[in-house]
Amino acid sequence: MKNGRQNIAMDFFMDEFSFTAFRKVEKDGVETLEQMDVKTLTVRWDGEIHPTEQKHEEDEITPAQHKMLVAMKDLMQTKGVEHPEVPGRAIASSDWEGKCLKDRICASKEAFRVQKWKLTDKRIGVSASGNMVWFLLG
Repeated sequence: MKNGRQNIAMDFFMDEFSFTAFRKVEKDGVETLEQMDVKTLTVRWDGEIHPTEQKHEEDEITPAQHKMLVAMKDLMQTKGVEHPEVPGRAIASSDWEGKCLKDRICASKEAFRVQKWKLTDKRIGVSASGNMVWFLLG
């Protein structure tokens, strides 16, 4: 188990734990308690807290996301417009989606939306209406 961006972890195991429990059962208008055997998992912590060397997937972009950003850059040069919400240029999200689908960067509209959402606030900005997109500076 690791603690987010601090890169610390502690190893653990999940052990099976059996116990007896009771449940209420109603038969012919009479409530009775019926015994039942139950299994669950318990956590067994192992060792000390230690640093991890894992990379943060959310900080890196996938090859498909890189292709989407290249397509966005190309559209900025041909269809980019000044937008009041951003310093610099923006494009219509629908144009970007169309290019990504046409160029087969994204397999479907849903795949485009998922990748667009993953890029939002890290690499791109999206207008409140969702109609315009732009590169984040810095």
